[in-house]
Amino acid sequence: MAVQKKRTYDAARSKEIILDAAEQLFAEQGYSAARIDAIASEAGYNKSLIYQYFHDKLGLYTEVVKR
Repeated sequence: MAVQKKRTYDAARSKEIILDAAEQLFAEQGYSAARIDAIASEAGYNKSLIYQYFHDKLGLYTEVVKR
């Protein structure tokens, strides 16, 4: 029987990683061209988590600007 390693979930760290990826892509591509799919891929998370945290693209962008 294989032993599964328990993965600790850290919402604050996840949000920071997503915001870092979003900031980079918004800076490179602009708001209109930056896609949630690309941000999720860059951050290493699925896009449903982005929507859970930030509700939509504008919410994500707003948090990036606040930082």
